[in-house]
Amino acid sequence: MRFHIVKRDAFPLWKRLAFYLGAVVIALLLGAVVLMAIGVNPVDYYWRMFTMGMVGNKIAYRAFENYLKVFVPLVVTSVALSLAFKMRFWNIGGEGQFILGAVAAAAVAFQAGPLLPEPLTLVLMCLAAMLAAGLYGVVTAVFKVKFGTSETLLTLMLNYVALYFITFLGETKAAWNFFLEPSSARPIFTSFSSLAEFPGIPIGKFHLNVCVILAVLIGVGIYFYLKYTKHGYEIAVVGDSIGTARYAGMKVNRIILRTVFLSACLIGLAAAFKVGTAGILSTAITDDVGWTGIIVAWLAKLNTGVIFLVSALIGVLDLLINFPAPIIFALLLNEIRQNHFKKTVQTISYMPYFVSTVVAASLVINFTKSGGAISESLKFMTGGSSENLLNLPSWFKPIYILMGTWQGMGYGSIIYLAALSNVDQELYDAAKVDGANRWQMIRHVELPAIVPTIIIILILSMGGILSVGFEKTYLMQNPLNLGASEVIQTYVYKIGVQSNQISFSTAVGLFNNLVNFTCLIVVNMIAKKKADISLM
Repeated sequence: MRFHIVKRDAFPLWKRLAFYLGAVVIALLLGAVVLMAIGVNPVDYYWRMFTMGMVGNKIAYRAFENYLKVFVPLVVTSVALSLAFKMRFWNIGGEGQFILGAVAAAAVAFQAGPLLPEPLTLVLMCLAAMLAAGLYGVVTAVFKVKFGTSETLLTLMLNYVALYFITFLGETKAAWNFFLEPSSARPIFTSFSSLAEFPGIPIGKFHLNVCVILAVLIGVGIYFYLKYTKHGYEIAVVGDSIGTARYAGMKVNRIILRTVFLSACLIGLAAAFKVGTAGILSTAITDDVGWTGIIVAWLAKLNTGVIFLVSALIGVLDLLINFPAPIIFALLLNEIRQNHFKKTVQTISYMPYFVSTVVAASLVINFTKSGGAISESLKFMTGGSSENLLNLPSWFKPIYILMGTWQGMGYGSIIYLAALSNVDQELYDAAKVDGANRWQMIRHVELPAIVPTIIIILILSMGGILSVGFEKTYLMQNPLNLGASEVIQTYVYKIGVQSNQISFSTAVGLFNNLVNFTCLIVVNMIAKKKADISLM
């Protein structure tokens, strides 16, 4: 029988939407279970949460409006950066391009606001911000295609040029500096909200800023641009292989310049939205949206559903491989009749368990890097090239699982060896009299004797199926394998600790624990029903 492996097509849009909707429904159902457990009516609770917490008071309205003011520039910047990233042009200059766009938009507001109608002023603000940011960003692309300059380094340096520029504007009191309040003794940015400000559409007590609608339209437009247009196809080809694009006759330099310019223009548009909503320029106008946008652009592939899926997959693989490994090893050790050799093997197998996770991960990283022992061995066996295996997402899970097997198999076998030591010798003698061979004695004498132990360990293991080890995962993680290595624990650390979103990370952690607890209860019930063995 022959197998044919093909690349799986991407999910259609409706399936992905159904998946996201299903995740929300499941979360609500699990929340309902918790609420019922503590004696609260979930229907009443959800209704009150919606009517009072979301749409029922002015504080909630204001909080949501403020949230949208942060959401709009972030989502547009993230979409803009994804354009360049898809082409493997690492635009780290979102901060600088955002600043230049904000300055240009504010300049138009101050100069054109008193002379032109507000709608026309807002349009000119957007155009000026896009042009300023676009030209500032395309400089990097010009140096890239002409001189081979590193875009990462250059865009990073240009960020600081823009930052020092807006700092200079905010600290220099002069007649030409119309950005500052003229009547103030110390340098203070002045507001232009009375001259030009993006309006809000009243929806009951809530005001939906038009920038929200524009941001959604931009996101949809870029999606169709990348997926269904010739330019989008060219971006994908250049991102996959510049050599292939050149061989196909594509004008690669033109594509790079066009795409980077468009990416920077959209960042400038995000800046215009931010300035036009705030009604004032400031040195902190970006709110680090250029940096955060990079994270969001990458995490777009690492949505919560995928992260849970990766965690569950690693947990399942760990259970399927590392759970039976100690059992098999204990049975094999039990067959060794030479005590000295048996003790030596046991000692050697126990030792990796006491090796520090940091040391173990360092060994794995060194052995799997290009030129490492494992990489060179695979090169010799396959005839391919020596690659850093941890840079390949497809290799992360096998390496993680095998590392766990190496560390835990010997130590985990102690419990099963202790159970095997309690097997009645008369059972072995009876099996020999009946003519049973070694395999038959393992199958019919030893395995039934340790089944209760196996079931108890299985129940405990299922209770931590999503609790993939943080230390080991985080140490072996890198940007190239992130799609296969981001698990719940690392995600919570990045969101909760590094991004200071404590409430969100707490919710994710609570959901993780709830799933683990549910698995524990379900497996315990099955074990009690089928084998009359349980933890309670």
